[in-house]
Amino acid sequence: MNEEIMERAVNDADRFPCPACGADMAFTPESQALCCSYCGHSVNIEDGNQDIKEYDLAEGERLCSTDWGSQTRVVHCETCGAQTVLEENNVAQLCSFCGSAHVVKRDELPGIRPESVVPFKVPEKKARESFSRWIKGRFFAPNDIKSKHQLDRMSGIYIPYWTYDSDTHSAYSAQRGIHYWVSESYTTTENGKAVHKTRQVRRTRWYPVSGTHGEFFDDVLIHASTRLDKVLGGRVGNFDLKQLVGYKPDYLSGFVAEKYGIGLKDGWERGKIVIRDRLNHNITRKIGGDEVRFLKVRTSYDKMTYKHTLLPLWVSGYYYQGKLFNFIVNGQSGEVHGEAPVSPWKVAGTVAAVMFVIWILVMVFGRQ
Repeated sequence: MNEEIMERAVNDADRFPCPACGADMAFTPESQALCCSYCGHSVNIEDGNQDIKEYDLAEGERLCSTDWGSQTRVVHCETCGAQTVLEENNVAQLCSFCGSAHVVKRDELPGIRPESVVPFKVPEKKARESFSRWIKGRFFAPNDIKSKHQLDRMSGIYIPYWTYDSDTHSAYSAQRGIHYWVSESYTTTENGKAVHKTRQVRRTRWYPVSGTHGEFFDDVLIHASTRLDKVLGGRVGNFDLKQLVGYKPDYLSGFVAEKYGIGLKDGWERGKIVIRDRLNHNITRKIGGDEVRFLKVRTSYDKMTYKHTLLPLWVSGYYYQGKLFNFIVNGQSGEVHGEAPVSPWKVAGTVAAVMFVIWILVMVFGRQ
């Protein structure tokens, strides 16, 4: 099936017919409503700000469901391995990650139904403008990249995330260091003669400390996309989770949603790493002093809950001198993360300039 036929098959999937003319309607970030591209009629989406529930982590796997609010199925890209969730009456779809037409149906459940979603706020036109500003600001990129890159197709994808809440109770032990200064005598040579001098030297007194620390963690955000790990190492920028709304299939109209590839339990293991890092930081601050060493923390977790949410990304790439460079645009903030070629001449010039400045400083201050 060629690309033209596949695109037509997607457009024929009429999940939200326009009440005015019967044509397809899709969600538009500008209006935050369903809009008809044919007659311009728009339909507001019913308030999705209902209470967003948190679910008990221990029973999460029992909540797997095929119901995402409409008939859905999972499709699998044979080229890059990405999995996305589409409405059942779509017969084909270009892969949003690699653009490949090698997409086939896979008999899998879509999994745990999303509880919430941040709808796209940034339309495709502004996403492209954000990329244009970003590529022009790459200092070490070749000068001609601004005019000679070729932008690939841009796809709007809802990326799966888990958020985790948990009470934590930690017992810790460490050594707290307090700095103090002492005078130290030493001998140096000046003009061929031995000279006795003194200088201030910092020392540290160490004291054993121990205690307990309790802290609640709210909405620890862990992406559940195996594809996102391979594209830019998962860097997507920050999301404002205060703008979460209750999930409705209307928000997915005109977009696709990736099926989570990192399961609920594996996501929680990643979440605990984030929590442990924050605990170590906060406990270190709590211990105080000038320095902390030999920190040991033993943490128990209680009242763990989760929710499955979808967050918006524009995913694309561009070609420069025959090589593909990936980038993403945060669909809520417009923040861009991506790969860019590096000009060896610019790097060499910068290094030379820095070395020249250092040489000048040595020459000036070395004579004093």
